[in-house]
Amino acid sequence: MEENLGCEDFGVQELTKAIGVSRSVLYRKIKQQTGLNLVEFINMVRLKKAAQILLNNSELSISEVAYQVGFNDPKYFSKTFKKFYKESPRTYIEKFSVKNN
Repeated sequence: MEENLGCEDFGVQELTKAIGVSRSVLYRKIKQQTGLNLVEFINMVRLKKAAQILLNNSELSISEVAYQVGFNDPKYFSKTFKKFYKESPRTYIEKFSVKNN
């Protein structure tokens, strides 16, 4: 999945093909292991990668990071990020840059 993070078209269908299992089998396994559905799981992986990039690459804007991890709408990225991390990408960056200084 890491290889395809930047591809905004990488979704459930592409993930099932890459793994070589049916959608229902993959759904059951992901749901059992994480409690998330397939779309939520893909977004979680993207958001975790985005958080790493935001903290390690301060020259990139939030929009650039959003595109880099496969979100084609920076507003949707920020909304999804906030839902997952309980804070905006900007607040997340500021919180961790203060801790590291």
